[in-house]
Amino acid sequence: MGSEEESADAVTEESAAGDDQTKSASPESEGEAAADYLEGLLDIIDADGDIDIDMEGERIRVSVIEVNEGDLAPLVGSDGEVLAALQDLTRLAASQETGERSRLMVDIAGHRAKQKEALQKAAEAAVALGERGKGGRHFRATFFRSDGLARSIAIETGQPTRDADLVMRLFAERIDSLRDPIDPGFGFDMIRLAVPRIEALGAGQLRLEGGAANTARGAAAVDE
Repeated sequence: MGSEEESADAVTEESAAGDDQTKSASPESEGEAAADYLEGLLDIIDADGDIDIDMEGERIRVSVIEVNEGDLAPLVGSDGEVLAALQDLTRLAASQETGERSRLMVDIAGHRAKQKEALQKAAEAAVALGERGKGGRHFRATFFRSDGLARSIAIETGQPTRDADLVMRLFAERIDSLRDPIDPGFGFDMIRLAVPRIEALGAGQLRLEGGAANTARGAAAVDE
């Protein structure tokens, strides 16, 4: 009788442990672990910030929104290197909490969001190619800072496209994956988006007025 009770207790404990692991590996718990880590960091530097957790595709995005202008600058760094390291540390903290590898993204004071907003405007203008029936296969964005420095990144698509949303998503993924983030410094004077490789759109793509079919896959990205 005692042996059966011990066995039942063991099964119950294992089941509870399994439930805990399932719960800890959820996106919600990953985001909460990251938020706890970042809140602790804000306490250390005695800075105020609102933390927002949301999903971007299949990945968690944790954003620290600046309350007092300039307070969060130390968490971004002069060229974004602090933000890159902080994202790695936040992923590590979330992984230790959930037991799963974390691929969450961290944004501080809108640093990454500002990059994407500027690139979105450039993308919408550049993919409106002048020649009807053609689309881009290779897109290169160059960020010109007010201090004269410039940085370029490039993407390629599996098929020619004029789909601004697709181009923007590929650039956003590329920016998020950069080990060395693009630093806006005191701002960008200009963002130039070139389309050095243009090809004719396929028949299926041409059926979509002014756009491209949702078949442009197999994208590659290059940091130049």
